[in-house]
Amino acid sequence: MLFIASTAIFAVAVIPLLMYTAGYRLTSDFKITKTGGLFITAPQVNSDIFVDNNFKKKTNFLQNNLFIQNLTPRSYSVLVAKEGFWPWFKKVEVEPKMVAEARAFMVPQDPKWDIIANGRKFVSIKISPDQKTIAVLDEKGSGNYHLLFYQPETNSILTENGAETKSSLSFSSKNINISWLDNKAFIQSQSKITEAEMDFEKNLIKASLSSEMPQKSLNDSQSQSKEKKIVSSNEKTAISINSQNKEILAEWLDKEDRLPYYFESKEMILLKSQFRIDNIAFFPYREDVIIFAADQQGIFALEFDNRNNSRLVQPIYKGKNPYFVVSEKDGKIYLIDESVFFSTKL
Repeated sequence: MLFIASTAIFAVAVIPLLMYTAGYRLTSDFKITKTGGLFITAPQVNSDIFVDNNFKKKTNFLQNNLFIQNLTPRSYSVLVAKEGFWPWFKKVEVEPKMVAEARAFMVPQDPKWDIIANGRKFVSIKISPDQKTIAVLDEKGSGNYHLLFYQPETNSILTENGAETKSSLSFSSKNINISWLDNKAFIQSQSKITEAEMDFEKNLIKASLSSEMPQKSLNDSQSQSKEKKIVSSNEKTAISINSQNKEILAEWLDKEDRLPYYFESKEMILLKSQFRIDNIAFFPYREDVIIFAADQQGIFALEFDNRNNSRLVQPIYKGKNPYFVVSEKDGKIYLIDESVFFSTKL
């Protein structure tokens, strides 16, 4: 009888232990289910990661993520925080035999802005496809505009090589179209076409009038225009603004049927705004976060991930009439707002 009783007790004790070891758990409604996992990535070093208000990890240079396995399937609240940055929060659903993934994005609460130029009236900004040059249009008054070229690598505005260059880079309208070819820029206005050649080693720019636009150049509208889609660096994701400039749309371009976790469907609306959306770009080094400027409101970062209806928006800059470009080459956002041209690293 003792042997039978001992065997029964052993069986009762060992079976739940074996099931637990195999990854099964008892849910709150007394159902046995297979466990899942949680994988969280934080973009900033020394970020604190919390799960269900419990501290789990501080990231470092070698490990910027947290992986937890054998979790009972249910919804978990995840918080990633670091002093000086806006916190990131998301409710993530863990499913049986699946690892739920989430990637935080964090924006400085008080970004350090580096002034490149001020005391002028800037009206537009464009970046070349190779991100070596940024063109900024300056309003001189009385319907006159002048185009400046800035080199981020040397943090300097290219010096104009003579009176002909200065005259060629002056325009009677702000409606200009820029095309890029190697170290050259071709600027088309209503009255003329200008060819500008950049010498980065000497920090010089030489410009003269041209008879036609080159056929092989890359038009800035391919990457900057609101009428066309802006495609991410891996060419799998595209964002665009609708014709009323009030909605931001996202599209998954990859032919594979399986969508990444941050896409609800192959085409989705990221934002419906009561304000006009002035321009959009991808957040540096991200395919799932964008930056947009809203009329008279400022510049914001917006994530794609809308699980549990919690798509997060974080402020970057509050200004009067900002316009920006983003460089993945140095991870910076370059911004003009009336009389100031400046930048910050995100």
